[in-house]
Amino acid sequence: MKKINTLPKGQDEIINQNMDQVVSNINDFEDVEVITPTTANTDFVISHGLKRVLRGVMVLKQDRAGSIYFSTNATGYFGTELTHVRLRASVASMRIKLRLE
Repeated sequence: MKKINTLPKGQDEIINQNMDQVVSNINDFEDVEVITPTTANTDFVISHGLKRVLRGVMVLKQDRAGSIYFSTNATGYFGTELTHVRLRASVASMRIKLRLE
């Protein structure tokens, strides 16, 4: 069996470019740990460095039962900012770990 050590000229750049995109997509998230406000259903803001609108927020850990949800205003969700997200928690003082995607 013959191993291919090199690719034809030009193909290695294409593969490297595609791999850069794959790695970028895999690492395109931030994990944050916060404690929610001391009053339930109160807005709290989490800043992030993704420089884009989030696709979603995933709860990785929480220390008590409760829900995390996007805060809304008269025109819709507060999920459209490029540098932060505005959330609420259904219970007070919940320690949570979130993945911002």
